Amino acid sequence: MNTFSHTNTEDSPSPSTVSHSEKADGKTTSHPSTQPAQPTPPKKKVDRSAFVSQTQPVTAPSEAKQTKFPLRKPGSKLFFRVSPDPDSRMFADVIEGNMGKIHVVGTSVTRDARLNRLVSQAQLVTCINEKSQCFVWPIKTGGRDWYKSALDMAREAETQWIRIEGDSFAQGYRMEDASAYPTLAACVPEWPLPPSEILDETLANEAINEDNDPVFVEIIGKHRKAGE
Repeated sequence: MNTFSHTNTEDSPSPSTVSHSEKADGKTTSHPSTQPAQPTPPKKKVDRSAFVSQTQPVTAPSEAKQTKFPLRKPGSKLFFRVSPDPDSRMFADVIEGNMGKIHVVGTSVTRDARLNRLVSQAQLVTCINEKSQCFVWPIKTGGRDWYKSALDMAREAETQWIRIEGDSFAQGYRMEDASAYPTLAACVPEWPLPPSEILDETLANEAINEDNDPVFVEIIGKHRKAGE
């Protein structure tokens, strides 16, 4: 006579447990019991007006007019153009400060042998990059190969958008034109000010005109400590 399993209500498994069944041959198999579907929780209602920022932007919008024009190299990432206006370039004496920052040394600064060792001549060339950011490129006249290569690049940039990268092995610059970017290649530079005025603004902001200029004193002091 075959014996079948029976259910004891006190020991019956909960819906989340695994139930067992016994077959006539005495072997036991298991299978998961089904669970009732859980109700979906209601979606939270958020009043976004309670989280609107009350803080003013730290920086001005990107379309704000540029008012300062740094002395710097073009860099290797952005395409740039050079103004062909002869009045937007000049030769000047420059000195290198902290983090390689370049400053123009005015004629009113007292010159001596120590200062002359720190000062270099540079041709200042007014430029604009593909983001419409203007700057003045100080092309140092020392180092014949680098100077000639930089002048060649500046001449190319008078008529087309280019970007450049220094090649220390060749002692010069490699150039890439914008032919692969037709929209940029066809773009006409939009100068925020006449290039000659950009140069004037740079001279006014980046020049050292007094012996007691804090930047100048710091530069001289550091070189004095270094024994130069």
